[in-house]
Amino acid sequence: MKYLLVGFLIMSCMAASAQRQNVYFFKNNGRQVTQRDSADYTRVVREPDSGSVLYKVLEYYLDGRPRRMALSSAIEPIKLEGACIEYYDNGKRKSVLNYSKGALAGEQFHYYRNGNLAETREYAAVDKSKALSEQVYLIMAFNDSLGKALVTNGNGRYKKIEGGTKPKVSEGELKKGLKDGEWKISVNRDSLLLTETYKEGKLVSGMAQLANGQSYTYTKSEALPQFEGGTPAFNKFLSKNLRYPSEAISKRIQGRVNVTFVVETDGTLNDVRAVGGSPNPLLAAEAIRVIKESPKWIPGVQYGRNVRVKYTVPIVFNLP
Repeated sequence: MKYLLVGFLIMSCMAASAQRQNVYFFKNNGRQVTQRDSADYTRVVREPDSGSVLYKVLEYYLDGRPRRMALSSAIEPIKLEGACIEYYDNGKRKSVLNYSKGALAGEQFHYYRNGNLAETREYAAVDKSKALSEQVYLIMAFNDSLGKALVTNGNGRYKKIEGGTKPKVSEGELKKGLKDGEWKISVNRDSLLLTETYKEGKLVSGMAQLANGQSYTYTKSEALPQFEGGTPAFNKFLSKNLRYPSEAISKRIQGRVNVTFVVETDGTLNDVRAVGGSPNPLLAAEAIRVIKESPKWIPGVQYGRNVRVKYTVPIVFNLP
């Protein structure tokens, strides 16, 4: 039945219609660009069908092959709902995912480039207090690329290899779908080797070792950057320093500005800019100004060391 529903979604998404639609261009890293020639793929967002409140999200590689077919409750940024189908650039199915309110929920199916089923996951409700990498999910099945079952009913030896000449390797035991005991994980980005110990899916301890011999220990794989004192302190900083532009007040201009910036390893903020939609330039300029006035943040941490993190905050301008 799930595959019948997926097939129906594909057919309904690809059906020709006279609906209004928005077209966007993106790089593979998710950065939006203005020209198709600079993009790696395109995204088309169509108005909901009659009787529906969900927009159709259709993404295509530049050669016209489908990249992703999904439904969303919003146009920008998209907030996925229900079944989402992703494809490799060779036309083979990459994954069949299920979403609820923009977060993964329920069963998820991942495939190899040759079309064979690789992995089946089950997601519970999202814990918003945790980073994406710390969300709890069960790995219920895992096969090698030839279809041999290595994990069944959540139990077995998991060994996943991703990438090309310097692949990322994850290997360890699964019990009832959760990591258990010692796991070895190599990260090809900077030749990082992780040795982590788990108990019933929870990280007990970890050690990250670089190729140059440096090592870091940790009990939490990553932490997002934050304003000193947390959200209450950040809101207090905004209320004290944000100045509503006088011209915007006289013209009764209100709205929300999403500001993105990079929190560097020393906590300083760089590359501050407004993103998404078309925010009013007066409001956008003030939102950017106040973020640039921010004191240093507590930097993000990954595997026991400070890392650069791109961060986005919404700043809302309301008039009484």
